[in-house]
Amino acid sequence: MLEQRTLKIAMVLCLVQIGPSLAASQKNIRPARKPLRQEETVVSGRKTQINNYFSIQSDCSSNGYPEVRVSKRPEHGEVTTEQSTKAAAYPASNPRSKCNGRQLPTTALFYTSTPAFLGKDHFQVEVIFPTGGFRKASYEITFR
Repeated sequence: MLEQRTLKIAMVLCLVQIGPSLAASQKNIRPARKPLRQEETVVSGRKTQINNYFSIQSDCSSNGYPEVRVSKRPEHGEVTTEQSTKAAAYPASNPRSKCNGRQLPTTALFYTSTPAFLGKDHFQVEVIFPTGGFRKASYEITFR
């Protein structure tokens, strides 16, 4: 009985110590924006680049590569990512638009359907940015 009581006290002390640091680390996670929904039409069986995720400052310096995780796999193909560089193309209203045309680090998102598949497929990803930002995106792909 004494050993069990000691264990409970130790667990409570551990939680008291971890609690504040856990709460502090959660402050750095920014709330997600409205989930992105994108539709694409592509040729069946070909590896096709679907999107690029950048993480750059308004002075065009990189924060690093975003991590892209597939949260819902497609039924008729495969989603892959690659770290690469690509010319930025932000709208004029974005403070990063002065970076347009510069080759910047990006995590590229690709989709390849099973051979000869025709029709629609869906998948979802979660993007975790080096700055602590988080975004969900849904994709609907039509194959021809």
